[in-house]
Amino acid sequence: MANEIKLTGTLEVNKGGVKAILAAASGKLLNMTGKNVIHKTQAIGFAAREALDLGDVVTPGVSIFWNHDPTNAITLYPDGTDLGLVTMKAGETAGPFRLASATPFAQSGVASCDLEYMIVED
Repeated sequence: MANEIKLTGTLEVNKGGVKAILAAASGKLLNMTGKNVIHKTQAIGFAAREALDLGDVVTPGVSIFWNHDPTNAITLYPDGTDLGLVTMKAGETAGPFRLASATPFAQSGVASCDLEYMIVED
């Protein structure tokens, strides 16, 4: 099979006469070389970075993340280094994008937060 992954992504702004929209990945189809997917919600702590549970996903590929916390931010890290990939404020999402590391990490800013994510094996 081919084209098993479908990406969609839109950013739209309309304020004070400024309007812009970018539908960058709308309908983009990708091939899935692996066979595993993980879709779960993980409690992310604030004391230390923690590795995301990948289940049976061996080589993380296309992913999307959603910070369910109403107050606190979560930062994603591509690996165990100090270089943050992206910070999601309360209720924000990140992705879809392809992970460049086999061991992604996350950390909350202040209190434990729920992070929902889906990672497709590359």
